[in-house]
Amino acid sequence: LENMSREEYGFLYGEELAQLIDALDSPRVGACWDTGHAHVAGVDHAKELRALGSRLKALHVQDNDGRSDGHTAPFFGTIDWPAFMAALRGIDYTGPFTFEAHNIVRRLPASCQGTAARLLYEIGAALAGE
Repeated sequence: LENMSREEYGFLYGEELAQLIDALDSPRVGACWDTGHAHVAGVDHAKELRALGSRLKALHVQDNDGRSDGHTAPFFGTIDWPAFMAALRGIDYTGPFTFEAHNIVRRLPASCQGTAARLLYEIGAALAGE
C-alpha cells in the first residue's frame, strides 16, 4: 500500500497506514513509501517511517519542491536526504530502493539519458553510504 494524497485518494500515512496493514493481517501486504508524496503532504519522514517500522517493504525514491510531485532525482528538490536515510537506518530497512525519478531522464535528449541513469546510480550509492 503506497502513501498517497489523503485529499485526493483518502490514503493514509505512518501510524494510520500501519493500522490498516495490521488490520489486513497478511504477510503479502506492506507499505511502499513514496518520498515525493510524503514531501508534498508535509509529513515528517522520520516520524512516519518509525510508525511503519517493519511494515515498510518498498520505496519510491524521488525528490520535489514540496509543492508538486516532481519525480526528480534526490538532491534536485528540497527533501532532507541525510535525515531520510537516518530514518531508514533507524528502522533497519533492507528492502528495495526504487527510483521514481523519471523526469531527470525523460526530458533529456536520448544521447544524455544513459548519463542521467548513471547519475541516479551514483546518487543511490552515495545515499547508501557506498
